Order: sequence, then structure tokens, then C-alpha cells
Amino acid sequence: MTRGTYTSRNGLVSDDLTHVNFSGVTAPAGVNVRSGTSISASIVGRLGGTVRVNFDGWKYGDSVADTWTGKPDRRWYRIAGTNNWIASAVVNGNAPGSQP
Repeated sequence: MTRGTYTSRNGLVSDDLTHVNFSGVTAPAGVNVRSGTSISASIVGRLGGTVRVNFDGWKYGDSVADTWTGKPDRRWYRIAGTNNWIASAVVNGNAPGSQP
């Protein structure tokens, strides 16, 4: 697992991607796949419910209420081999070493 930070053009330091391979299962109702770690990022696809997905990293983004607990979760998972994202809140499975 590797993790780093970067400085954006406006000089703010932000969490970078944590590289780690893991999988999870989408929420029963299905999930949106987005171009970034924000609920305002473009929807680039949709996955059906209870689909196993492989991920290759995670980072923090917009908070989403967890489907199962209702608690806020800021983690977003990157679909392996892409730059597409799914909110952790709609995935049953946790990235190793991550906290909501």
C-alpha cells in the first residue's frame, strides 16, 4: 500500500490516491460510476446491484451516507485499471487501512 500527497495549482495540499488492491460488492439497488470523487462529478456508467468489483486504490472525496449504516463516508474507490470512481458508501467491503 502506498500513499502520498500533492499540492494543487492553488497551493492546497490534498490527499492523494492510496494504492491497494481489494474488492467489494455493490449495493442491491446498483451504483453510479463517476469520473471523480465527488457527487457532482460526471456519471460515466452504472453497475447493477450485488456486483463484485475490483478496485486498485482509494482516496477521500465528497461525503455520502452509507447505504447500510446511514453514517457519513468520505472514501471513494477507484475501479481497477480505470480512472472511474464509486463511493465507498455504496460498496459492501472496505479498503485495507481506510477509515470513513
